[in-house]
Amino acid sequence: MDNKQFDSIEQSAMAVVLCKGKILTTVEDIYGRNVLSLPKGHNEQGETLLQTAIRECFEETNIVLTEENLVKPLTPYSYQFSTPSNKLVQKTIAPFLFEVESEGQPIAKEKRMISVGWMEISEFLQKCSYDNVKAIVKEIL
Repeated sequence: MDNKQFDSIEQSAMAVVLCKGKILTTVEDIYGRNVLSLPKGHNEQGETLLQTAIRECFEETNIVLTEENLVKPLTPYSYQFSTPSNKLVQKTIAPFLFEVESEGQPIAKEKRMISVGWMEISEFLQKCSYDNVKAIVKEIL
């Protein structure tokens, strides 16, 4: 058993959104670094993790998902990191695979979002900033 004392234990959900062979991506500023990833965010009180993934996708990218777009839940993963103020955080991400018929109008809606858009999956796998996110995308191939 891991005896580390975490300052925070967080639960988040991720939307893995496919459309005609492309994947919906985000580039965001994380502690001063531009990272390429997928729409995700914190679970809010009273929300299911599926509802969190749907809400976060809209809040970050302007792409509307519904439960009807859900293909399946994917394998959750956890990781630990330290914030710039040296707080130790354990985060668990629950990813969900969605498929949409139309690319819609992706718009970076939050301040920390630098860009959002559709990308070929092979390009995403080459450029994605996080190995654990790459592993989730490889799970669906």
